[in-house]
Amino acid sequence: PTAFVPTESIRTLRELLRHRHSLARALATERRHLGWIGLKNNLEGPTSWTPDRAQKWLLAQEDKLSPAHRFAARHRLDHIVGLQRDVLDTERLVAQSSQSDPTLLRQAALLQSVPGIGWLTAMTILVETGDLTRFDHPDPLSAFAGLVPRVWQSGQSEAHGHISKAGPPVLRWVLQQAAWAAIHHNERIRSRWVRLSKRAGSKRAAVAIARKLLIYAWSVARRGEPFHWPDQPVPAEEAGRWSYEI
Repeated sequence: PTAFVPTESIRTLRELLRHRHSLARALATERRHLGWIGLKNNLEGPTSWTPDRAQKWLLAQEDKLSPAHRFAARHRLDHIVGLQRDVLDTERLVAQSSQSDPTLLRQAALLQSVPGIGWLTAMTILVETGDLTRFDHPDPLSAFAGLVPRVWQSGQSEAHGHISKAGPPVLRWVLQQAAWAAIHHNERIRSRWVRLSKRAGSKRAAVAIARKLLIYAWSVARRGEPFHWPDQPVPAEEAGRWSYEI
């Protein structure tokens, strides 16, 4: 057997997307910290801490903050503005770099027909796996992503534990974000999650949904057709309707 080595363009996009996701997670942390400053002072904040809303909130509530909280809030706001700019710059570079690979763009459009999967998630799945179609069955793909349970065997006994987490961490992270988006916005996915939650708990059920979305992505990439439920075919123009910012 030979090792799979993705092309140079895929490796470049992989590093760019990993950098983008690390910036996005740092941005989410700064937003949470700014929200906590408001909660500590019994001040209600905006529903989403975009740079514009955060600036307006701080200007309106600055006099109500203690000196220490005012100082910290200004720093948090500076970090939010800078990180938001870096995230957008990185996304533009990813979009420019991906234009040279029509096959990748075509597969990304197909993956966006899967519930919960947006453009960034689709691109991350494709670059982290290298090539979805190289897997002949979804089970090896799920094992590659680290979304299968660990198994211990001794004689006739067999035990299953938590997921292996053997694959790229960023791949599992974007799939879990996509799973929660699908749970909140798709009735079929939500009903399956509710059914699994009764037996395994909400978090484990969400991991199962993430694995299911990865299998759906593999299926549409192998078939070359947009995702649709068996009893409700979806026309091709519906591909790409999902949008979720992570």
